[in-house]
Amino acid sequence: MSARLLFIRDIEVRRSRDLRALFYPDQVSAELLPRAATTTPVNELLISNSKEAVWILLDDATAQMLLNQELRGVEIEATLTIGEYRSVVECDRRWYLARLVSAVRKQEIVVGARENAGVGCG
Repeated sequence: MSARLLFIRDIEVRRSRDLRALFYPDQVSAELLPRAATTTPVNELLISNSKEAVWILLDDATAQMLLNQELRGVEIEATLTIGEYRSVVECDRRWYLARLVSAVRKQEIVVGARENAGVGCG
């Protein structure tokens, strides 16, 4: 599956500093992901093993800077293999979760600050 992948720290949301990895599939990949019959294609997928995903997708220096909280976010285009895919409903919102198994980068890494995306309740 091909997508844009965003690693971001939840600094503003709930005052947490947890690292999130969010996968934004391209149109073809979104159509491949299972979903509830009456819902639109998946447009955001939370990667459950975000710390491991850092080491799978990023070079050592960038990964270390992200994990040391020297960077707020990193964005990259990649082709991913996922497993343990599931749909979750929380606070009347459906979201999707999967484990990153492997990945191939499609482009150079983009590093920088970015507004937090809203996942979950809050």
